[in-house]
Amino acid sequence: MFFTKPGRRTVLPFCMMAGAVLVLASRCFAESPAANAVQKMQNLYRSMHSYSAVFVVDTRAAAGPNKIIPIHVKIQAYYKAPNKFAQIINTNYTLNGKHITIKRMIISDGMHTTIYDSRVNKYAIQPAIPHVTPLEPAGIPFNLSTARVMGSVKLQGRPVYKISVTTQMPKLPPNVHPTAAQLKALLVTFVLDIDKANYHLLNFNAQNTNQEVLDQVINGAVADSHFHFVPPHGATRIVVPANGAPAKP
Repeated sequence: MFFTKPGRRTVLPFCMMAGAVLVLASRCFAESPAANAVQKMQNLYRSMHSYSAVFVVDTRAAAGPNKIIPIHVKIQAYYKAPNKFAQIINTNYTLNGKHITIKRMIISDGMHTTIYDSRVNKYAIQPAIPHVTPLEPAGIPFNLSTARVMGSVKLQGRPVYKISVTTQMPKLPPNVHPTAAQLKALLVTFVLDIDKANYHLLNFNAQNTNQEVLDQVINGAVADSHFHFVPPHGATRIVVPANGAPAKP
C-alpha cells in the first residue's frame, strides 16, 4: 500500500504487486554476477562470425555389466558464418587391454556436408546441414534464476567465474504427466568456467563429462581450407540417395 494524502491510504491491487515483484525479480536475476556472466557468454558465441578451438573431453561410458571405462576425446573445431564448419574428432579408449582410436570428421563448405568415420573408412556427402558446435552451453536455454557463483579461480592462467546453472524445464506434450522425480531428471546442472575479462567459456562440466576449451580464437581469420574435405587413404564414398533410400557404397 502507499499513501496519497495525509490520513488516507490506497492499497495497491494484487496484480500490480505481483507484476512489480516479477519485474524486480527478473532484474535481480539479470543483474546478478552469475546470470550476467552466463548471458554475456551466450551472447558472445551466438553473435560470433568465426571461431576456432580445441576441445578436450573426458567422460566415462558403460562397456558391459558393471564395467565403466574412461574415454578421452579431442575435437579440433572451426566455424565461419553463415554455415561453414569443421570438426575433426579423435576418440581414444582402452577396452579389454586393447587401445582403440576412432577418427570422425564433419566438414561443411556451406553447400555440402561430408561425414567420415574411420571404423569403416567411408564417407558420405550430403546437402549442407546447420552448423554443429561442440560448445553445448552456448545454445542451451538455462534458467538464469538458478545461476550461482561457486568461486573465483584461475584456469589457463586467467581469472574465471566458476558458475553453477541449471537448464530450463523442456516443453512436454500435453498428454505427458511425469512424476516429480522424472521432472527433476529432465533438468541438467552445468558448472561453467567463464573468463572474467572476455566471457570466453574455458571449461564446463555436466553429467560426469568434463570439457576444456583450448586455443580458442573468436572472430579471427579462419582459412577456407579447413572446410575442404580430403578423403583419407583408401577411404570409399557412400552414395546418399536424395529420396531417403538406404545409402549405397
